[in-house]
Amino acid sequence: MPRWRDFFAWYQRDLATALTANLKPAPPADQWLLALIAVSAVAALLLFLSGGHHSGFVSLNALAQQLPPWLWQMLTLLGDGRLLFALALLFARQAPHLLWSLVLAALLVGVYSFGIKHALNLPRPPAVLNADQFVLIGPGHRSASFPSGHSASAALFFGVLICYFKSVGWRLLWLALAVSVGMSRIALGVHWPLDVAAGFVGGFGAAWIGVRLMAQRTALLTQVRLHLVMISIAAVLALVLIIDDGGYHDIALMQTMVGVVLISWGLWVYLLRPWWRWSSRLDS
Repeated sequence: MPRWRDFFAWYQRDLATALTANLKPAPPADQWLLALIAVSAVAALLLFLSGGHHSGFVSLNALAQQLPPWLWQMLTLLGDGRLLFALALLFARQAPHLLWSLVLAALLVGVYSFGIKHALNLPRPPAVLNADQFVLIGPGHRSASFPSGHSASAALFFGVLICYFKSVGWRLLWLALAVSVGMSRIALGVHWPLDVAAGFVGGFGAAWIGVRLMAQRTALLTQVRLHLVMISIAAVLALVLIIDDGGYHDIALMQTMVGVVLISWGLWVYLLRPWWRWSSRLDS
C-alpha cells in the first residue's frame, strides 16, 4: 500500500483519538443569552416606535466619526462570516464541541439573516440619504438592509463564547466586541440601528439554540470526515480573506496577514505536525 495511504489511515485514527480526548459536553444554554435577546428585541421595538426604520442613524453615524475609519473597518471585520468561520482553524481540534455549536448556530442565523434580507429587500442608507447627510466608509451597499448580517454573525459567534466562558470578565469582553461590530455597521454608513438590533436578536437567538442542540448531538464531535470537511471550508474562507478585502482597503494588509496566519496554523495543526509525528514514529 502506498505510503500516503498508510499515513492517511494513521491520520484518521490519530484525529479521532484527539477529538475523543477533547470531548466535552456543551454547556447549558445560558441565561445571559436570553437576557441579550430580550434587550435587543426591546431596543429594536423602541427604535421603530421612536422614528421608524431609519431612527437614530444620522446621530449615531456622526458620533462614530470621532474615531478613525480604520478602527471601524477592523471592528466590522469581526462580523465577517468568512473570518469567524476561518477562526475555527485555531481551536477546532482542541474544542470540537465549540466548533459544532458555532456551526449549528451559523446555519440557523444564515436562514434568519438571508431569508429576511431577501424577502424584504429594504434599502440601506446610501439608497435613501444624500451623500452630505451622513458619512460612508467603504463600499456603498444599497439593498438588503434588514437585518444586519455582520451584527447577526458577531452576536452568534460571541454569544456562543459567552456560553462557554463563565468568567464575567470574559463575557463582558465578548459582549463588548459584538456591540462594537454592530456599531461599526452604523459608523460605516451601511446599516440602520434597527438593522443592527434585529441582527442581534437573530444572532443571540441562534447561539442559544445552537448550544442547546449541540448538547443533544455529541456524536458529531468525533466524526473525523465531517470535522475535516469543516476545516477545509474554514481554510478556503481564510484564503478568500487574502484574496478579497471586501472593499475596506484601509485594513486590506491586516486582513491578508490574518488570513495567512490562519492558513499557516491550519496547515501546521492538520497536516505538517501530524506528518512529522507519523514520520518520527516510523523512524524510531
